[in-house]
Amino acid sequence: MWTSLGFRRIVTGLMTVLLIGFGGVAIFAWRSTIAPISPPAASTFTPELVARGEMLAAAGDYAACHTAKGGAPYAGGHAIRTVGRVPV
Repeated sequence: MWTSLGFRRIVTGLMTVLLIGFGGVAIFAWRSTIAPISPPAASTFTPELVARGEMLAAAGDYAACHTAKGGAPYAGGHAIRTVGRVPV
């Protein structure tokens, strides 16, 4: 029964589908490095846009992640440990 031609075809078909699926996931999951850009001048941001950014940062409590203890708000320097990632 396990050695029948029909069973072999089913197993071969399933293996082929799995390999194609894994290959597709690998292709779509691959990401290239994003090229660095020059930041825009601070004068290009309207006061309304800055106020909205301040509101969103406060609502998201971004200061907890982007401010070192005793440091300037949003100045960075606060390490966050993650699994599988090496800090840069």
